[in-house]
Amino acid sequence: MKPRILLLFLFLLLGCALNASSVSDEVIVEEKDAGKTVQLVMGQILSLGLVYNSDDTPAPIWWVDEYQPSLLEQIGNTSKSSGRRDGKVNQIFGFRAKKAGECDLKLSLQDYCSAFNEKPAKKVFKVHVVVVSPDAVIPSARR
Repeated sequence: MKPRILLLFLFLLLGCALNASSVSDEVIVEEKDAGKTVQLVMGQILSLGLVYNSDDTPAPIWWVDEYQPSLLEQIGNTSKSSGRRDGKVNQIFGFRAKKAGECDLKLSLQDYCSAFNEKPAKKVFKVHVVVVSPDAVIPSARR
């Protein structure tokens, strides 16, 4: 009888381990996701890739306008050229989910001078972010 209980316990433990590892470390969001709600589990990384044209004069870049630092920690901001001569640059922002809660994440596309002179943005990107604790994730809903 004891070997069966031990075997059952091992299968249960293995199932829990497989479920826990099914949550991706990173959630990727792009411009097409504007206006959507993004769910993160505490500790996950939100990788946000937005494009701008470096050939515009003055060249605009994406600026972070709104988020809650108590929920999301900004951990990076890099730019990568498309490698073509089209002037397109992918600006990538990284945010780590720190604690459970909800907030809006808003960025605006502005040139350097306009950003400080509070002129209207050329473009605005916004998503609603919901951070949940690992315990709140339903196993079948994990990605």
